[in-house]
Amino acid sequence: MVSATKSSGVKDRHYATMLNLALPGAGQFYLGQWLLGCAFAAGSVACFVAGLVVFIVGMQRYWELASNGEILQGQQLEKMAEAVHWGQLFILLGVLILMYLLSIAALCLVPSKRPA
Repeated sequence: MVSATKSSGVKDRHYATMLNLALPGAGQFYLGQWLLGCAFAAGSVACFVAGLVVFIVGMQRYWELASNGEILQGQQLEKMAEAVHWGQLFILLGVLILMYLLSIAALCLVPSKRPA
């Protein structure tokens, strides 16, 4: 059945949805919607990279505060608690989840092509 679908040139929307689970926009690329695929892929990769940068910088700050030997002096514990910007990470995670949902919703709007 898969070979018949591929040989007739009809692209499966369910396969495109599975591709979108790996990377938002990959299903749009598969279906030939290049502009929409680029928008979803670029947005999701940007959110992932930004989240990774925020996390790594915060953990570096946390490690510097934790390893200087003066944890209990002054406001060190409060600084350590604020080292990682969890709010920014959750916002980026929310945007990434929204990108996933929008890319799957966009795939649901594509008309299903059935071989004749």
